[in-house]
Amino acid sequence: TFAIHRERGVRRALAASGLTLGERHICSTTMTEENGYRAARRLLEESGAPTAIVCSSLIMALGVVRAVRDLGLTIPGDLSLVAHDDVFPWLRPENFPVPLSTTRSSIRLAGARVAERLAARISGLEEGARGEVWPVDLVVRGSVAGAPV
Repeated sequence: TFAIHRERGVRRALAASGLTLGERHICSTTMTEENGYRAARRLLEESGAPTAIVCSSLIMALGVVRAVRDLGLTIPGDLSLVAHDDVFPWLRPENFPVPLSTTRSSIRLAGARVAERLAARISGLEEGARGEVWPVDLVVRGSVAGAPV
């Protein structure tokens, strides 16, 4: 699934910088604001808390922002925050208290590709399931900084 590919990508990027991601720092859950809040509280209240969080969605990032505020921390002073998929017209990353850095991929293009593949499958031109991984853009805004010392 896309979540597995995203996690692998994060792990590869960290490894390229000589860093690792411990299992205790992975939270697989339904993408809701409340789950983002709970996961962030758990991570940020333990010893060895992370200095950055990558959220699977803007909706989860809302919960992380709330947890950071409730703990008296700041973004990006204490924690850098990045979220995937800034595609919701009603939830803009630049409208967060600190403009949120995000990845961006086109849902419209993905939908068109799904329709093309479905039509090919129905007409017998394509057989079997086949995954595709598409590149994304990183949009850096005010929610990231160097790790605190």
